[in-house]
Parts: sequence; C-alpha cells; structure tokens
Amino acid sequence: RYCDPVSGKMVALSDGEWKFDFSVDYEDSSVSLPAEETFSHNGIHFTITEISISPVAAHVVYRADSRADWGKEAADGREPSQAAGESDRFLGNVSVILTKKDGSTLDLTGSGGSIQASGDKTVCTKSGMFKEIIPLKDMESITIGGVQIPIHSD
Repeated sequence: RYCDPVSGKMVALSDGEWKFDFSVDYEDSSVSLPAEETFSHNGIHFTITEISISPVAAHVVYRADSRADWGKEAADGREPSQAAGESDRFLGNVSVILTKKDGSTLDLTGSGGSIQASGDKTVCTKSGMFKEIIPLKDMESITIGGVQIPIHSD
C-alpha cells in the first residue's frame, strides 16, 4: 500500500500475500565491557553482570541482592499498587548515563527494561537505542547507578 499523493488515500499496489526471505551480512560492532562492579540504590545492593554497547544501543544487566516484592494480584487481575513502586526501585530509578568524549551525555535511565525474579535475587535488564549513531571512538564511559565504566574502542 502507498499513499496516493493526489487523493491522499491509501492505495493497494498489488493484492495478495507477499513473502520476503533475505540474509543480512553485517559486522557486529558491539563491545562487551567489564562487569561485576557493585552499587547501592534505594537501600538495595546491585551487581552489574553484563554491559554491551554499540554505536546504536546500550544493553545493561544488573542483579539485586534481594527479590522484588510485587504483592498479591488483585481479584480483578489488576497489577497490585505496590508493583509500580517496586519497578521504580529496581529499574526505573537506576541511572544509566552514556558520556561522550566531548563531555556531552545521553541519559538512558528511562530506557525500556525488564525485571525477573531469580531465586532470592532480582535480575534487571535495561536496553536503549540511541537517536543517532555514535561511533565507539567517540564514547568515554557509561555510568550505571553511579559506577563509571570506561569504554575502550580499540
């Protein structure tokens, strides 16, 4: 379908089912950074377990030394009121800041993420796409929960 510039309406280019199959040949430009640094936030102790950064995105995994308390699901199936607070404590309020060599920063704190219980611990994942391509050579560090991790592009 395309938008006809004269009528402004969507017009079918061709009816039927289309299938495409193709391979993408690319070089993985992401780098893994040293992890196992620790930080505390909101009275919770965290250990950074994985950091991966590329010119287009950052991916961070950290583990809390306690389990998130989601409360009991309401009878109507709604999320318990304390769940949003737990999400903020473990994920939303943990800062992730990318610093470029020119001193400018990119705040990834509000990036998408997930929280998963793992025994008596909680595993938190944050991933964010950049609005522009940033060459690794232009990146200085990534700071997670106040812990600065240098980025070496060589």
